[in-house]
Amino acid sequence: ESTQQLYLGNTPLEQLNIISKNPDEYTVLSYIDFTVSSMGKRLLKERITHPICDKALLEARYTLCEQVEPIATSLRLSLKKIYDIERMIRRMCIGRLHPLEMQLLYETLVSSQEIHTSLSTLPTYPLPPFNEEHERVTSLVKYIEERFDLSACSKMLLTDITTSIFLPGFDPTLDTLMHEYDEQKGKLEHIRMTLEKLVLAASSQSASEGEYVQIKQLDKEGHC
Repeated sequence: ESTQQLYLGNTPLEQLNIISKNPDEYTVLSYIDFTVSSMGKRLLKERITHPICDKALLEARYTLCEQVEPIATSLRLSLKKIYDIERMIRRMCIGRLHPLEMQLLYETLVSSQEIHTSLSTLPTYPLPPFNEEHERVTSLVKYIEERFDLSACSKMLLTDITTSIFLPGFDPTLDTLMHEYDEQKGKLEHIRMTLEKLVLAASSQSASEGEYVQIKQLDKEGHC
C-alpha cells in the first residue's frame, strides 16, 4: 500500500459528499471546481478522491499555489486555450487525428508558451520541469508552422477541406500529386464552362453561371 495516499472507496467518498453519481447533486468537488480545461478537471477529481498524506509534497503544492497567485489571471486565460492533449495523443497513437485537432494542438502549444512567459516573470521559476520542456515545445510549434496549412486544418468538416493540409515542400511526391490534381481540376472546369455555354445558348431562359452544369465531388465516385 502507498504511504503517500489515503485510500477512500466509493462509499465513503459519497457519504462525505465529496463526489456523487448524481451529476445534479451539490458536492465538495463541484464546490471547488473552477478548472477551465478538461485535463485540469480530471486532475482535480483525481487529487480530491486520492488525497495525499505526504507532508513535504503537500507543502510543495501549497508553495506553488502561493508562487503563481500574482499571475493567476493570466494563467487562467492561457489555460482556457489548452485543449485535451491526452485525448489527442491517444488519437495520434491509433492514427485517428482529425486535421482540426492538429490546429487545436498548435493552439495548445502556443498557449503553453504563453504560460511559460507568465511564469518567467516571477522571481523564481516555480516549475523547473516545465521550463526544461520549453525548447522542445518551441521546436514543435516551428515544426507544425513549417509543414501544415493551419487554415486548411481549421475546417470542421473534411468535405470543407479543398486543398492539402500540408504546405508545399513537405513532400515532393505530394507536391506532384497536388499539381496534377490542380491541372485535372482546371480541365474539368474548362469542360464545365463549355457545356454551360452550350446549354445557355440552346435555352430561351436566362440563368446565372453554374446553374445548369456543376462539378461536385462524392465520397465514393469522386468528381461528377
